[in-house]
Amino acid sequence: MKFCVIDDDAIVLKMISAVLEKSGHEVVTEVSGLRAEETVLAANPDCVITDLMMSPDDGLVVCQSLRRHSKLDDVPIIMLSSNKKNQDYWKKRAMEIGANGYMSKPITPNFAKEIGELIDGLKL
Repeated sequence: MKFCVIDDDAIVLKMISAVLEKSGHEVVTEVSGLRAEETVLAANPDCVITDLMMSPDDGLVVCQSLRRHSKLDDVPIIMLSSNKKNQDYWKKRAMEIGANGYMSKPITPNFAKEIGELIDGLKL
């Protein structure tokens, strides 16, 4: 599976990439929410994983811009967040904007399995 991962923290990008690649996945990364749309469209991924809290364009803005492209209609978008406060609120907002799933950080060695199970359970 090909993933496009967007996070403004380069260390988190490396961690997610390492876990997914170790599980046999291809990973394209983007450190800027501003360039995310261009990167995702060029990468043609099977799944997009984006951080919620980024600056200046957060994951909600990124998700909204990606959902304007019909070629991404069947591409799941998973929102990640380390924000422990108001998690239900942020999950609801992410889903309203067009995300298909929501996961909490930190990234664990089981991340690839967890994201796979989440994707398998989606009805697109």
